[in-house]
Amino acid sequence: MRRLISLAVVVWVTMLATRGVAADAAAPWGAERKSTVLASGMTMGYVELGDSSKPVLVFLHGFTNSSLGYLPLGRLLAVRYHVFLLDQRGHGATDKPECCYTRLDYAHDAKLFLDKMGIARAHVAGHSLGGMVAQTFAAFWPERVDKLMVIGSTIGRRSLPSPDSPPYPPTFGPLDAEIRALKDPIDPDSAFMKAWWEVPGLDPQIQYHMRRESARIPAHLWRAMLDQGEVSRDLRSTAKKITAPTLLLFGGKDALFNAADNKELMVWLPHANHALGIVAWRAVGFPGLVDQFVGEISQFRQVSTDEFALGIVFDRLLDRVVHAHGVDAGDPGLHLKLAVVDAGLVIGE
Repeated sequence: MRRLISLAVVVWVTMLATRGVAADAAAPWGAERKSTVLASGMTMGYVELGDSSKPVLVFLHGFTNSSLGYLPLGRLLAVRYHVFLLDQRGHGATDKPECCYTRLDYAHDAKLFLDKMGIARAHVAGHSLGGMVAQTFAAFWPERVDKLMVIGSTIGRRSLPSPDSPPYPPTFGPLDAEIRALKDPIDPDSAFMKAWWEVPGLDPQIQYHMRRESARIPAHLWRAMLDQGEVSRDLRSTAKKITAPTLLLFGGKDALFNAADNKELMVWLPHANHALGIVAWRAVGFPGLVDQFVGEISQFRQVSTDEFALGIVFDRLLDRVVHAHGVDAGDPGLHLKLAVVDAGLVIGE
C-alpha cells in the first residue's frame, strides 16, 4: 500500500539525502530531538539543524509521522537553512491531548513555537497533513511567512452540499477500517503497520524506527486526528489570505492526493500562479534529464492546465537516477536533490 507518497517528492528527496549526506552512525536514533514548552502549556518536540545565522525553515510533517521521519531531508536542508522539524500535536515527543486536532489547532501550535524561539518570519514547508497546516499558518499569520512550500497535499474537501449527498470515500481507503479497529498497544511490526509504512526504496532502518514512532500514538488519537480534522477540512475559505510566494511539489503516483487535488491547489492558492514549480516528469532516461529538471524547477515555470492533464508523473525517476547511477559528490543526481529542496525557497531571490 503506497499510503502517502508513492514516489512523491519528500520520500525520494529523503532517499537521495540518505545516500548523499552522512549521518552520525554512533548517535542513537532521534538523539537530535529536543522539546520546549509553549505559551499554551503544551510540550512540543522538535529537531533543530543548521547555523542560526541562516534563513529559518520550519517543516511540518504528515499524519502519524514526526520530525524524525524527515531527519535525512533536514540534514540536507541544513546546509543552507536553519531548520526546525516540528513534532505536531499528537505526534512524536509532543503532547497528545484528547482534543483538538483541526488544522487551525496545529497551525496555532506552530505559531506559538515561532514565538517561543523568537522567530519573527520563516520559510514554512509542509508535507501531506503538514501541507494543509502550512497553508493554514500562512493564511492566519501571513506576516510570519517568507515563502510557502506545499508538498504532496490538498486544498481539502468541500462540505457535502446536502444531507442526502453520498459521503466522501475513506481518506486512506481500505486502511481506514483498520485504523477504526486499532487497539493499544499498537504492534509496530504488525501487518497493518508494515503496510502503513511501506515506501518502496526508503531505508528499512528508517521504516523500522518510524513504525515505532507511529505505534506510540494511542489508537484513539489516530481516530481523533482523522475525525476532528474533518471539522475544518476545506481550506478554500482561507486560501486567498495567503500572501507568501508559493511552491507546489507533488508526485504523479501519489496514492492519496491525486491530480485533481493538485490542480485545485493551483487554482486556489493566490500566489502559486506566478511562483509555481511542478515536479512532473516522465523519466525517459538519465542523460539530460537532470539539467532539464533543474532548469524548469529553478525558473518556477508555469504549467498550463493542458500540460497538467497530459503528464504529471514521476515514472520512477528515482530508479533511473539513484538505483541505476548512484549518487555521490560528483554525480548530477546530487545537484538534482539540491535543486529539489532549494527550489521552493528561492522565489524572488
